[in-house]
This record gives sequence, structure tokens and C-alpha cells, in this order.
Amino acid sequence: MKVSTRGHYGLRAVVAISRMAKSGMPVSVSDVAESENLSDTYLEQLVSRLRRAGILRSYRGARGGYELLRDPDTITVGEILKATGEQIVFPEDLTPAGASGYGRPAQAFWNDLSEAVAKMMDETTVGDLIRRWEADNPPASPRN
Repeated sequence: MKVSTRGHYGLRAVVAISRMAKSGMPVSVSDVAESENLSDTYLEQLVSRLRRAGILRSYRGARGGYELLRDPDTITVGEILKATGEQIVFPEDLTPAGASGYGRPAQAFWNDLSEAVAKMMDETTVGDLIRRWEADNPPASPRN
């Protein structure tokens, strides 16, 4: 199993936009690209997909940019990966139905793993990711 850069960067972009938009202003693609060290051009393609999927809202003009269309606690990792065209496939998922051979006993394991991953992606929200990151990275306390 491997997640493509499309899925990985799409998730990073949505989390970054969520965190950066707390100022109340739309977030530009260039700001996200700079903060996440990503290509502006590639990121523009991803946010376009995310906008069409109903995850992001775009604003035009000098103060234009993107913001989440919904609350971060209602946007799942699975939804973002699907919007970017990501498909999570495990080895036995590729085995044709009715195939026989020594790999068939492992089929139940791959099915269980696939279901567990899908469940985790569909239950984990952008809000969950941000809260976990903030808990693991508390702000530095001011020095006296």
C-alpha cells in the first residue's frame, strides 16, 4: 500500500488551510505552498479538486484564497483522499475473484486490513488531526 503525493499533499493542504484560516481571511495557495514546502502549480490542481468535492470554498480577488466549506470536525481523511483521486489498494485486493493458489488463505487478512484502514480514514477528521498535532506540539512558554 502506498499513498500518492496527490493524497498526501491534499491532506496537508486541507489541514494547513484549516489552521491558517483561523485569522478569518481566505488562505492563498502560495501561503499554503510556502508553509508546506509544496509546488504552487501542483497545489493549485489539488485545491481545485478539493473545491469541486465540496471541501474548500474559493474567493477571487486581491484578498482571495481558500477556506474550508465545512467545519474541520465534519471533513474526514477518507473524503479528502477520495477527492484527490487516491485509491488505497492492498495486494490481495488485486486478486481476481475465483482465483486459486497459495495466496488465498491470506485474503482474509488483506480484507480485514483494508476494512480497518477504510474505517480509520472515514472516522478521522481534519479537526482530529489538528488537535492531535497541537497536543503533541504545545506552544513554547514565554521566558521571563
